[in-house]
Amino acid sequence: MREANWKLTIINGIPSLFDLDTDLGEMTDLSASYSDKVASMSAAQKTWQADVTSIPPVSVSLTATPSGTAAPVDVQMIAEAASSELLARVEFWLWTNPAKLLNTDKTAPYLFNWQGVQAGTYTVRAKATNIQGRSAVSAPIVLTVDPPVSLQVKH
Repeated sequence: MREANWKLTIINGIPSLFDLDTDLGEMTDLSASYSDKVASMSAAQKTWQADVTSIPPVSVSLTATPSGTAAPVDVQMIAEAASSELLARVEFWLWTNPAKLLNTDKTAPYLFNWQGVQAGTYTVRAKATNIQGRSAVSAPIVLTVDPPVSLQVKH
């Protein structure tokens, strides 16, 4: 086990370690045994012994294909997501300030058809989350939808 600044949390009797030295506070799987053989031991004498294995991160990529260039258009979004744990969901987001959740899909294939998109420039992303709560966000995709085309017929 490498030296690190770890935070041990026990939730419903299940120990989890968080690596406080990484940017993401990386959660790890662990098997642990608690030594509390003597009731008179002080808290400082009670020890944890743990074997720690990093959980591989979640990954997600997104493709977004508009049905045309002039509004209104439909945008078909497809997310490819992977994790060593089961995936809980993939969310499709309109990346604005604040971000707006467009849809959540809990089963593969992870698809969303954004219908009736009006003229404008939009940034969309996908977020995949596994059953352990770990998540990843796709690279942004910028979509530009042109105003509707109007034709004038002269007689």
